[in-house]
Order: sequence, then C-alpha cells, then structure tokens
Amino acid sequence: MSVKIFGVNKAIGYLGARGKAVNSGVKDAITQATLYVEGQVKDSVSGRNAEPRSVDTGRFLGSITSNTRGDTGVVSSNVEYASVLEYGSSKRVARKHFGNTLARSKDKVQSFIRDKVKKATKL
Repeated sequence: MSVKIFGVNKAIGYLGARGKAVNSGVKDAITQATLYVEGQVKDSVSGRNAEPRSVDTGRFLGSITSNTRGDTGVVSSNVEYASVLEYGSSKRVARKHFGNTLARSKDKVQSFIRDKVKKATKL
C-alpha cells in the first residue's frame, strides 16, 4: 500500500509566507505600540492624564524617547532625575508616569499585535 499526498510543497510555501508575514506584522505592531506608549507617557508628564504634572521647564518631557530593537520596544528618559520623578524620594511623591502608562496601555498594546497577526494570517 502507498499513500501519496498532493500539495505538500504548496502548503509548505504557504506556511513559510504566512510565517514571514506574521513576523513582519509583529515587528510593525511593536513599533506602533512603542510609539503609542511614548505618546501616552508624554501626555502623562504634561498633565493630560490622572498623574500629577511633571513639566516645569519641559526638559523631562523633551527627554522622553522610544526605540525598537528586534522584538523589544523601549520608552525612556535620559535626564538624571527621571527615576526620582517615577519612584519618588523622601522629599518627592512618586509620579509613576511610565508605570501608570504601561498599566493603562497594556490592552491597547496587545490589540496592536493581535490585529497585525490576524491580518497576516487571513486566508
């Protein structure tokens, strides 16, 4: 007895193309999500959200940047007092712009990735 399966090469090619599309879509979603979170942190710092406003000179607000590397997106600030604003000190109440934004944005970030994967895997 022998069994012959037709279309194996076509199926492998299709799955390979879909895998590449999903990978590309996820990278796009990570970039989109990172830029979104950067904007949300800036909104928080400038007083557009529930956290106390942290803009005095605008140096902290202007220092918030984002970048992506592979499958990682990073939103950060390079000013030396950013951690004091985020976590507080004995003389300053924590503002938690990054932490609160991350908590608020979790579902939105997941939706960016979910939507790109769905789009890439449509038949």
